[in-house]
Amino acid sequence: MAMNAMNAMEGLKFVKCPEYTDLADGAPCALCDTRKPDSQTIGGPGGIRICRDCVSLCNDILADRDKEAKQKTIDDLVSIEARMPDGYQPHELIAAIYQAIENGNVSGLEVIS
Repeated sequence: MAMNAMNAMEGLKFVKCPEYTDLADGAPCALCDTRKPDSQTIGGPGGIRICRDCVSLCNDILADRDKEAKQKTIDDLVSIEARMPDGYQPHELIAAIYQAIENGNVSGLEVIS
């Protein structure tokens, strides 16, 4: 009986069903080119659409960049403090930080008058 079932299956071909995103009616995402319903995309100028998944990925990338920039700023400030002479006063550290920011030696910060 098992042999009959195997003979019957020899002629079968399986076709992969299309993904849901291929069946969606919306415009394709400008970044990943998948089609999703308009309710799951954000519209931009010129009729472009960006899907929720790509927006989320972009937000993650920007958050990582912000985190790296903040860490660089902290590292720059710690470096200034490490170069201060023994027995420095707090106002001397603040003056050194202010000067470094004004000279562009601290990333992510600027002096605004």
